[in-house]
Amino acid sequence: MVEQKDFFQDVYQVVRLIPKGRVSTYGAIARYLGAAKSSRVVGYAMNAAHKLEIPVPAHRVVNRNGMLTGKMHFQSADAMQNALEKEGIKIIKDKIQNFDNFCIVNNFFTLIVICEMMTKIAHVFANFIFSCSSFKRISHR
Repeated sequence: MVEQKDFFQDVYQVVRLIPKGRVSTYGAIARYLGAAKSSRVVGYAMNAAHKLEIPVPAHRVVNRNGMLTGKMHFQSADAMQNALEKEGIKIIKDKIQNFDNFCIVNNFFTLIVICEMMTKIAHVFANFIFSCSSFKRISHR
């Protein structure tokens, strides 16, 4: 079984990928991390996120119906709602309106990871090309 602290760190890394003005669900994050039945543990991670030095946008994680079920774990009862509304998300009675327009699911996270991997590969390739061309210039002198 994966250690809780490692899983929490994985959750934080994923939540930091959620862009402003978008949300995801506890379940989507758990599924993305390969732990489909661990949405409650994702919630525990969000509850603990407020203690971290590097901020985690925990306000962007909601339940599968778009309800602000984690709002009681913020500094004030309306802090989660205020943060989401600041990002352009409308909330009525603790529920995100037009939830499907704002919710990101697993495909988005997969796309982000692929883009990050491609960027790293491009950097490695560019460094390799640069080092080879520098080597050739030096060896021809």
